Amino acid sequence: MWDTSFRPPEPLPFAPFSPAPGEPAAPHLARVAVCEESQQLRRRPLSAQPRVSCIMEGVTRAEFEALVEEVLAELPPRFARYLENVAVVVEDEPSREQLRELGLRPGRDSLFGLYQGVPIDQRGHAFGNALPDQITIFYRPLLRAFRSRERIRREVRRTVLHEIGHHFGLDERALRREGY
Repeated sequence: MWDTSFRPPEPLPFAPFSPAPGEPAAPHLARVAVCEESQQLRRRPLSAQPRVSCIMEGVTRAEFEALVEEVLAELPPRFARYLENVAVVVEDEPSREQLRELGLRPGRDSLFGLYQGVPIDQRGHAFGNALPDQITIFYRPLLRAFRSRERIRREVRRTVLHEIGHHFGLDERALRREGY
């Protein structure tokens, strides 16, 4: 039996995403799949995505990790306290197994981020003695999909907050409604 009494604090810890003029409202959903329910979303093959060298962008792995840390540091304390047992990691690419488990096709589809764990609203009273939940942000897919340093920064923020939303129990529909 699930404990349905948990509700994420209101308002959400982040303002809805506002695209720049002339940009689609959710470009990451049109380019690649982004999480568990993504097989229902329209996807664009990797071969159709722009190829951008990570070196050309000038965003190193260390700078990328700093962007992720910056987003986490900006969370209000009343939300951040729910992330105490969540590991947030940066990986280069999703594994072939991760993609397959989500119904995605390695070599054609990609992933920006992934939440693995039990959302807070689905934890029973006896929940405990479990490994930490994990949020993984994938470095190379984001750099391939977005050309400018500012767009990479915005999409890292959007992806981290999207995956945190899953930790709070929000599904794809709710996250899209909020602009993530």
